[in-house]
Amino acid sequence: MAFQVYVVCFFLTGFVGQLSGSTGDANDAAVAVRKEADKKARMRSGVRRIAAGAMGVAGLLALLHYYRTRRRGLGAEGEHKALVTQVAWRSGAIEALRAGAMGDALGALVEFCGHNEHGFFESDRPRYMVKGSITSIEDAKAFSKSAYLRVTDDTIMTELTVHAIWQWSLLQSTDRTIDALMHLIADATLANYAQRNKTNSYSWADSHRAPGVQCIEAINQYAHEKKWDRSLYKNRKVGREGGSGKVMDSAAFAFVIADTSLAVKLAQLHAKISHPDSVSQAACAAMAFAISSALDQKISLEKIIEGMIDCANAVSHNNEAAEALEWQKGSVYWPKWRTNESSKPYTVGQRISDVCDDCARGCSLDEILQRNGGWGAPDLVAAVVATALCGDAHGWTVKEAILAVVNANCGVGGIDRDTVASLVGQFLAARGVSMGFTDAEFALIERDGERKKGGDLSSLFA
Repeated sequence: MAFQVYVVCFFLTGFVGQLSGSTGDANDAAVAVRKEADKKARMRSGVRRIAAGAMGVAGLLALLHYYRTRRRGLGAEGEHKALVTQVAWRSGAIEALRAGAMGDALGALVEFCGHNEHGFFESDRPRYMVKGSITSIEDAKAFSKSAYLRVTDDTIMTELTVHAIWQWSLLQSTDRTIDALMHLIADATLANYAQRNKTNSYSWADSHRAPGVQCIEAINQYAHEKKWDRSLYKNRKVGREGGSGKVMDSAAFAFVIADTSLAVKLAQLHAKISHPDSVSQAACAAMAFAISSALDQKISLEKIIEGMIDCANAVSHNNEAAEALEWQKGSVYWPKWRTNESSKPYTVGQRISDVCDDCARGCSLDEILQRNGGWGAPDLVAAVVATALCGDAHGWTVKEAILAVVNANCGVGGIDRDTVASLVGQFLAARGVSMGFTDAEFALIERDGERKKGGDLSSLFA
């Protein structure tokens, strides 16, 4: 519809221009006959010509705006079309957010550590920091030597995204566009970044939370460029911006937007704020679908996984050339144990399918996580799917699934334990799996009381 309006405006411009020109000629002829009307006629002619010129400029600007929007655009709707949707916490979503924070806090204690049957270690020549495994919150608290367990950027970015969505819902209906939402998310992320390392700060970029390098680089560039869509940046690192930095907060859209297709679309697009590679977009779409479908609690795990694969494959199909270029230019997020032809990337959908096959063949979760450590967007989603399948097969509670990730055997830096455990907690809690944690245990997690209140989460950042 917008295009038709622009076209009509443009052609009316030409028509009015011709009309004003012919009228001017007629006035010029009349001036020769009636000299006494010369002054008034010239004034009328000048006004018409100015009006025609102004309409011409307006028409050209309208066409320019249309094509710029289409070039930046996001499908048929475009990023500037207002969206009509309700924003409210869905049933079970706050519990899923809290479970994610629990997994995040537990995993963060040993995020970069290796683990074997003797305990956790920080170097390849082990000096064991913790003997055995972490089997309870008491174990974790003793290890942390703190009154409470801290969350990381995984949880805080999810909360910031929920908060931004909530603020977006309060805008005038005509202003609730995708472009406005993405700017709100980026602005909230930037404002919180500015609070880093201050006394008692609750910032995703606090040094002790080990924030992602790509997230920091992206938000600093946004501060200067004010373009939320990083894929438009000429100096971005194609093929090296497919990390897990946006997958970890994709659940935010599913938490407060009941329309699964819209939540998936927004999650995919928000990846472009810091991790625009196609694999990151595909992983974000798959994860948002998983959480949204899980919250419905009417769909089997197998059907949810099928839907995740479909979502990821749709993104890969729509970005086929870009994904092939990413595969060629940067293999940092592609597994060394999996070789594809240079022109055929190892897609997120393929990755999910492979871990399903691994589980069906009886591979242990440790073995699967050693190959899908969660540091990149594709293997993070695969790790969550594998843990969910193992949990389903063994009847694990959310607590048991999280601790399985926290205690998984691997070398130093082999598994991004906090991010995997966080998304596992979100996903299983959203599915209604028994929690296994007590209220007293949740109370030991940083700011759980504020998180539990729900709403727009503004009290978390007060």
